[in-house]
Amino acid sequence: MVLQGSKSKDCVGLTLHNFDFDSFQSLHLPSICDKLGLLESSVEAIRPCTPPQAGMLASFINSEGLLYFNSLTLKSPTPLNLIALRLVWESVMERNEMLRTGFCDVKDDIFPFAMVTYRPGVIELPWNECLSPPKSMSDARREQHLNGKSILNQLHRPPWFLIVKPCSHYTLIQLSAHHALYDAHSMNLILSEVINVYNGSTLPPAIPVSPVLGFIVEKFQSRESESYWSEVGPSFSATKFPDMNPVHAKVNDTRFLSRDCSFTMEKLQKGCRELGVTLQALGQAAWSRILSSYLGESTVTYGLVLSGRDISEQAQDTAFPCLTTVPAQQNVEATNRELLQQIMKSNAMAVKYQFTSLAKIQRLSKADSPLFDTLFVFQKLASTDKQNPLWDVVEESSQTEVSGRSENGICVMLTDI
Repeated sequence: MVLQGSKSKDCVGLTLHNFDFDSFQSLHLPSICDKLGLLESSVEAIRPCTPPQAGMLASFINSEGLLYFNSLTLKSPTPLNLIALRLVWESVMERNEMLRTGFCDVKDDIFPFAMVTYRPGVIELPWNECLSPPKSMSDARREQHLNGKSILNQLHRPPWFLIVKPCSHYTLIQLSAHHALYDAHSMNLILSEVINVYNGSTLPPAIPVSPVLGFIVEKFQSRESESYWSEVGPSFSATKFPDMNPVHAKVNDTRFLSRDCSFTMEKLQKGCRELGVTLQALGQAAWSRILSSYLGESTVTYGLVLSGRDISEQAQDTAFPCLTTVPAQQNVEATNRELLQQIMKSNAMAVKYQFTSLAKIQRLSKADSPLFDTLFVFQKLASTDKQNPLWDVVEESSQTEVSGRSENGICVMLTDI
């Protein structure tokens, strides 16, 4: 067991954090409890939010509950036992710290937001059963926005809830949660736990959040990272995706376009092995050329979303939002092979310094406008994503922003399914 504030090694040899969680909690616990009317005995931990979490929370507050409050609707092939399902969710909530975590702004020069993690049993499972028929898409979006506003008013409580709709031949489960609680990988971990426990499996002990969080917040303050981005940042040129519409049209909702690749995954992976590159780099090269063709510029900049989980094996199984975003810049005046090698090299450096906040990188770049308004994400799904025996995902609803321009931002996602 690793004590908070200590420096040690885990089973895979990763040097763990030296962040003093005890001092952070001692500094902020009394004022948080006084402001929110909480008993100190009800709080398990007060910990700093990572820069991505803080950014999402700030956007959520500024948008009055619109941005970063997302929902996922699951449909089971047969009706589920709701009594058993509720007990399962209660046990999963008890073992997962982030499902017992709310957020609060704090007076801190480095960390503007803190996580308030409650002890097991303090917060009741946010379970709601609904017998009404499914809503239309527009009604669902309006309801989602209203739910976001409701969550905003009590953000110190865990900002997530379940709506369960029993039907004659199936069960619908809508899981709504603020993005500061999870990323795609940790959501998959939590849902997999629900499935396994519902099916009678026994889970191993939960992996604590603090070791991974401590590593991230230490890297966020790294002088080496700041030195790197100070050196390369000024060379970035801001890239704004052009508005191709001849008339101004304000779009209030998010549009999705999905297309299956004409090549099999096996063929793509074989080609990548022959070239000595990754599938992620291949996707980035394609997006770089597409972006360049729209802009008529040879150098393009976009946001690169990284998992943040390559720090240890332990991080792979931690239900915590580790994802990060850094700027990536490519010059497409090169052969495909040269472009791929350029991307592989820049990605290696980006991963090394990925935990620097995007706001700090923007400041160090000395750019007058946001560096990008498009994102590239390579999502590699785990086997539990691909073979889900309890339900299918039938709808996803999200509203995010790209460098402060949520109405025009583009997110390109390459998914390994």
